[in-house]
This record gives sequence, structure tokens and C-alpha cells, in this order.
Amino acid sequence: MAEKIKRAWMVRAGNDNVLAGEVEERGAIAIGWKDMGNMATLQTRAQFKSRFQEAYPGESPGRIPNKAGQVFRFAREIEQGDCIVTYDKSTRELIVGIVESPYFYDPMLFDADYPNVRRVRWIKRISRDSFTPNARNSLGSILTVFNLDDHLDEINALTAGKKEPESVKEQAAETPPFYEDVKAKADEFIADLVSKLDPYQFQDLVAALLRAMGFRAVSSAGT
Repeated sequence: MAEKIKRAWMVRAGNDNVLAGEVEERGAIAIGWKDMGNMATLQTRAQFKSRFQEAYPGESPGRIPNKAGQVFRFAREIEQGDCIVTYDKSTRELIVGIVESPYFYDPMLFDADYPNVRRVRWIKRISRDSFTPNARNSLGSILTVFNLDDHLDEINALTAGKKEPESVKEQAAETPPFYEDVKAKADEFIADLVSKLDPYQFQDLVAALLRAMGFRAVSSAGT
């Protein structure tokens, strides 16, 4: 790619990776939150938060800023020329592309459940194992939309088909290859399991972790 990537974002390919096989064919990426409707007229975080509260009145107040913020990032913070990375679990590859359109609403391009769309020119697939453990940990976040600027050097190098930057090579050399491979697979497996927990199961998990750390914790789900 001729121009160096200056900003990068992860956008998940739908729940359970449902869109991963279609994004390249359709030249786009999409997210859900369909009950928010067409958000083309929304501009500020406050407007997105208000629309989210109207669309999902039963959502926990503590989660609203996070979820509304992800939609805001997709529609307003991501700009044309930015890099989009999405993950194909079936091949363990990251698909890298360049954003080519503003946000638009189209419930027909992918699926009615994923009507919020950005056009993307997909340029390369990169094995997840090509990234350093630090980058893989970031890529494993269960958020739908998040920033990857901390890993721009790796993304630029790998997208250009070059070896990783010296700083990245040094970091990778410190960790035994076998450990990296096992840890990468474990991180991905754990992220998949956690993403499928319902709120009460997640509450139980957090309580168990706190108890393992020596704290006293009781889950209200179990009382």
C-alpha cells in the first residue's frame, strides 16, 4: 500500500463472526444496534447516547456510555482513509482495509441486523499469529469497535509485506515461540467464552476471580 496508515480501528464482523465471509465480497463493514435506526443526523456523543437510551431502555446505565460510544466511533470518529481491521475466526486471519465512505444506513447490504455501514477497500489478509503477543491481546478485546493506534507500526509493516519493525522484533524475541502460540490460542479461546456469558454468569466469573485474588466476594446472582 502506497500511503502509510495513520489511524487504525478494529471493527468486529458481527456476532459470532457472522459477517466475516461477506465483508470482502461486499466491500464494506457493518455493525448492529439496529434499534437505533438511521443515525446519519446524529453528530455528538450526547446525541448518540440519548438515541441509545431511547432504543434500549432496559440497558444497564453503567453500560450505556460504552455501547453508545462504540456506535459513535463507528459513525463519527472513523474517517475516510483510516484503516479498518476485522477478524475471520474461520481462518485465524485479520482482514485489513481502508475506509472509503462516510457512515450510511443500509439494512439490505448485509442483513437487517447489521444496518450501519462503512464502505471499505479490503487490501490484505494477515495471519493473527504474525502479530506480537501484545498486539494479539489488544486484538482479542470483546468490544465491537475500538482503536488500534498503539499497534500502527505492526499493522503498517505487515500490511506492506515487510518484516516487523525492530522494536517489535525485539519484543517478540523475548518470548519463546511455543509460549506465544499457546498463549495466542488461549487468549482467543477465553475471549470467545467470555463474550458468550450472560450478565449473571459474568458476575459470577468476576466474583470467583476476586476470591482467587484473596478478596471476599459474593455474587448476587447466587444469593
